[in-house]
Amino acid sequence: MYYVVEFDIKSFLDNVNHPKLMRQIWALGIRDKHLLYIIRQILQAPIKMSDGSVIHPDKGTPQGGIISPLLANIVLNELDHWVDNQWIKIQEIEKL
Repeated sequence: MYYVVEFDIKSFLDNVNHPKLMRQIWALGIRDKHLLYIIRQILQAPIKMSDGSVIHPDKGTPQGGIISPLLANIVLNELDHWVDNQWIKIQEIEKL
């Protein structure tokens, strides 16, 4: 490795798209329906707000949840492949 690319995605974990994440997990070959159900339940786990109300999130991952880093890596895998592809294209153009 010769270069490091750093991204700071504001509120990334708060905005993870649940349906897209589930499709990405499926595309990785994870087809166990029971496991997928558990992941969906974790993503949609109720959150008790400071005013006592309860919300059911439709996006984001559980903050501080043990599975959040893994889910973030699954989502960011696509970005990693895109950056790699862009780098390869730049190198091919420079060779011309």
